[in-house]
Amino acid sequence: MQIMISVITVDFRRQKYIIDAVTSALNQTLNRSEYEIIVAKAYNNDYIDKFLEENGVISVTEVKPLNRSFIAKAIDIAKGEILCFLDDDDLFLSEKLETVLNYFSKYENLGYIKHANYGFINNDIPTRIPKEKNYNEIYIKNCEKKKKFTELMRYQPDGNSSSICIRRDAITKYSNLLREINYGIDSFYFYSALASEYDLLVTPKILALRRYHSENTTAIFPTDFESWLEKRKKFVQGYISSLEIIRKKIADQKPFSDYLARQISLHRIYLSMLPGSEVKPKFVDYIEWIKMYKKDIKGWIAALVTISSENIKMKYIMRQYEKELRSVNS
Repeated sequence: MQIMISVITVDFRRQKYIIDAVTSALNQTLNRSEYEIIVAKAYNNDYIDKFLEENGVISVTEVKPLNRSFIAKAIDIAKGEILCFLDDDDLFLSEKLETVLNYFSKYENLGYIKHANYGFINNDIPTRIPKEKNYNEIYIKNCEKKKKFTELMRYQPDGNSSSICIRRDAITKYSNLLREINYGIDSFYFYSALASEYDLLVTPKILALRRYHSENTTAIFPTDFESWLEKRKKFVQGYISSLEIIRKKIADQKPFSDYLARQISLHRIYLSMLPGSEVKPKFVDYIEWIKMYKKDIKGWIAALVTISSENIKMKYIMRQYEKELRSVNS
């Protein structure tokens, strides 16, 4: 029996990129009869809606969504056994879906794929793209998830939604949680698969292009410091809230829950460093931070920033911002 794929393109109101994203999903080596494309969005736009209709793309629109409820709605109506997600500003390479289908056809119990991606800035789409990144492919059987979890996390299996494909029945059990979660959607996909009885695969094959631009959730360039700071505080706070929900309602078993607790603590420490943040770290947060940076004096200094004046916090974070900005422009 032929496996059907549903491409769910998630539009985060970055309308100037969405047609490029959908076009990359249309221009696949896989036969169009073997996959459908769904665009989940939170606005109406006559030009975009006409383009989608003319190209046989299903449109799911919620003008006033509850967090990411429009993604949940797209998952609910998807006909594919496999869901491949595509952010509105990213691009699929032409062989993406055919490669993914071959993996799922080869491994009967495979439930989750995270492949590599290749970055580019704004509209400077690369013409020479490597075939793969420099690491080995890793396949984790369901019975090995706890034993090999630490090894698995070194590969960042929960980063960038456009590099993630998952069996539909591994995620439908938790899709309603998207009405509570607003950030860390890629982590939601990963931990849903981790909590399932399916196997996981991380491959170095580059099958998508990731766009970096000023509207990225954590982007630095070319926004001014104040705008970046407000965006960063909002993101980190939202990400912490999402991880807490995931830990409580999906990944509530060790070692997954312990790892998420550690990530929550580290992000809470970081949030408390940001000027204007009202978050006060807990004792356990400092313990986790010290464990992470016990041999790094800069890490200890950073922890002291959390109890410093707003003026010192501003100077410290401004230096971090300028350092990251230089790395982007280099």
